[in-house]
Amino acid sequence: MPLLYNVRRKDQYATISEAEHLNPSDAITLEALCSLYEDGEDPTVMARPAMKKWEPPYVAYRLGFHGTKRLPEFQLLFESDTSPTTIRSDRPVDIQREIHLAGTYDGNSMRLYVDGTLVASLKKTGSLAKSEQPTVFATRSST
Repeated sequence: MPLLYNVRRKDQYATISEAEHLNPSDAITLEALCSLYEDGEDPTVMARPAMKKWEPPYVAYRLGFHGTKRLPEFQLLFESDTSPTTIRSDRPVDIQREIHLAGTYDGNSMRLYVDGTLVASLKKTGSLAKSEQPTVFATRSST
């Protein structure tokens, strides 16, 4: 099935809608080869908003960076929770350095990798929350 996507030039991010495989309930892996070109507030590599309006619980899932500190993070919203579970590296990434960033959930644990090295993990079980919103690439979390 072809993916349908839209690049919003004004806002400079891409969305993919109508892709059920981007809305899993039991396991997920998000990964990207990326580079931060400058400091920013909560840069996001990939996310699926939880609702149409940007309000709690914000995301069904998100792979990106925390605040302005360039700390890689992975967030998942579980069906039974009211806010996303977050795991985060304690080491910032360098500006303009290409990195491989990956977040995984296998039904038992969340894991975050930077350049193939495990930097954070958390044991967690449960079903992932579903969202009707399109998956968004390369944006700020607050967009």
